[in-house]
Amino acid sequence: MTRSYKKCLITGISGSAGSYLAEHILSKRNKPKIFGFYRSKGHLNKMDHKFKKNIVLFKVDMTNFSFLKKKIKKIKPDIIFHFASNANVRQSFEEPILFAKNNNMITLNLLESVRMLKINPLIVVCSSSEVYGNVKKKNITINEKKKIETKKKYAAIKEFEELI
Repeated sequence: MTRSYKKCLITGISGSAGSYLAEHILSKRNKPKIFGFYRSKGHLNKMDHKFKKNIVLFKVDMTNFSFLKKKIKKIKPDIIFHFASNANVRQSFEEPILFAKNNNMITLNLLESVRMLKINPLIVVCSSSEVYGNVKKKNITINEKKKIETKKKYAAIKEFEELI
């Protein structure tokens, strides 16, 4: 089955991964309309102006379920790249409850919004190589067949996002 992507949503578009992905998509010939959710401007200021003007941006607190659901309902994306998260590894050790509540809640809210709206986008969740534990140099090529060996709180939170 071939899927057609006319509307792409990138959560966390102002982070390095989200902004680079947006530029990559917009450099292609057949490009979907891109919508982006951001918490702070971050890398948006570094993004090439010619790309930034082709993205519809929304400042969204993804912990606010009803607001998030309204925005997703308005967009009705065909594909969602979920990059939004707090990626501060140090904070995951210093404030694990706050860190886990934020990252897990925004993922749950996103998935539940899609389910309740009865839309069927392809959803790609950005995780972390941390979920594979301490990988020896000889095993450095990691793919989805590698056993998950979570060793840190940060990795456990990312693993939860993958599992749900």
